[in-house]
Amino acid sequence: MNFKVEKSENFSGGRNVVAKVNFKVGDLLFKEKSFASIPMKSVLFSNRYCSWCCKKLINVNSGVSQIDEETGEETTITNPESTLSHQCKYGCTLWFCSEECSNQLVHQLECSFVEPVLVSSLKFDCDHSLALLAIRVLLKKSTESDLFDTTVGHLTSQKESFIQQHRGWYEKYEKFCDHFMEGLKSDSADPIITSIFNKDQILDIICSIAVNAFAGLSEIEFNRLPISNGFFYKAALLNHSCEPNTYFSVDGESIEFRLIKETAIDETIYDTYVDLLQPTINRQKTLLQNKNFLCKCSRCLSPSENGRYFSSIKCKKCDIGYLSPKVTQNAQTLQLEQHWSCQNNCSISEDNQSLDKKLLDIQTLLDKQSFQTLQSLEEYKISVENALNELHQNHYLQLQYHLTMTKFYKIFQDLHKAINHCRKLTKLVEIILDHPSGESVDCYFKLGELCENLVFSLSQKINASKSQGITNEITQLGNDIRSLLKECNDSYKKSLELAVLCYGESNIKTLFISDSYNKSKVNKK
Repeated sequence: MNFKVEKSENFSGGRNVVAKVNFKVGDLLFKEKSFASIPMKSVLFSNRYCSWCCKKLINVNSGVSQIDEETGEETTITNPESTLSHQCKYGCTLWFCSEECSNQLVHQLECSFVEPVLVSSLKFDCDHSLALLAIRVLLKKSTESDLFDTTVGHLTSQKESFIQQHRGWYEKYEKFCDHFMEGLKSDSADPIITSIFNKDQILDIICSIAVNAFAGLSEIEFNRLPISNGFFYKAALLNHSCEPNTYFSVDGESIEFRLIKETAIDETIYDTYVDLLQPTINRQKTLLQNKNFLCKCSRCLSPSENGRYFSSIKCKKCDIGYLSPKVTQNAQTLQLEQHWSCQNNCSISEDNQSLDKKLLDIQTLLDKQSFQTLQSLEEYKISVENALNELHQNHYLQLQYHLTMTKFYKIFQDLHKAINHCRKLTKLVEIILDHPSGESVDCYFKLGELCENLVFSLSQKINASKSQGITNEITQLGNDIRSLLKECNDSYKKSLELAVLCYGESNIKTLFISDSYNKSKVNKK
């Protein structure tokens, strides 16, 4: 291995993963197959992903059919790794990519438990995908105990932390277990199989999955929605930082980690467990809720997030500085709080609560996204931009705003403005994530796509002008098209360069972007 695991009292879990070699940006750290994976509950019973290996399923040979959430139009994305779907022949309603997956011994064992797990989960508002994955892990443990004992069996469950800090969540799964186990007894299930399960074991695995599992995203569709959950061992060994030096991607039941920063021998290797395009207060809430700890990395300890000013507000006292929040946990209530201070050390004229409320009001304004006409969008733009003037230009609400405007200007076919907002969005993402990232890959790709769409629209205008004998606009439209073709090509090229670093050259997403880039080179000529 090109890394080693050291015992350490300074890291959660008592371990520290360090490099054994010098790494360059884009180098592969490792690739690992999960002990078990499953689609998320939102897609588990659909025919979109294999219930065993989590590969994308298709019903035609040409590619992946998807509905564009912005326009409602159906599009097709070529994905040669996708396979035709078929339903389980043993009685459950799960979908699979192949007979090899549906005939897996563990699935044959779990098949009769799918419905009881679903019923018990829904009764107590539990995540049925998480519950079924726990049952799958225990069944696989019974058939491959050595593999379990040498890998995920070593991972901490943090069950006591869940009991103390998230009692309500834990009690729901206790009730799930009781109902599920009672159902097995009343159904006279095979005692040999039911002996595999006991309440404590199921709860241990559920907690371990909640702490250690990794979500796979719908990367090929460029919407970054979580679609699978994988129980990995080596991946779970890496400690968290909001200034990570690795980036991971999940493809079906496999995960890859690549270096996104140069890393020297004996340097600690970090992953991130959170969305890095969220402010410190949100990242810490996520970690406390899902992982039972607070991050102490340099970004979280810095009120300005290491000079990003991602949560900063203009200071009314000095009018040149910015108020930035230090996030702490209240010792009595255990709630997270923001304590604001100006970078110029001036006394602030607003208390912490009023500053928190100001951000909440702007967030509420941003969330009012009911646009029936282009005029209603323009009115929204004016009111929101007035509010955003009080924030730093890098503020996370600025990022949300440009994402919203890019989306809706595209829907209303005002592509010039959509491109303008997408440029600003892309720049902001690169400032906040000062390393290669999947988010930057997607931003540059979307920018190239918008430019391509506008070229098509302007080309239609030229053809219409020619047919009507109108020549005075043709020269300018031609210049605009040449400029857009260059930006389209440059954007796809940048997206491809970043994709190679984040996903590798042979990844399906990288290949798809490469195809778009090569086509844009032809069009550019």
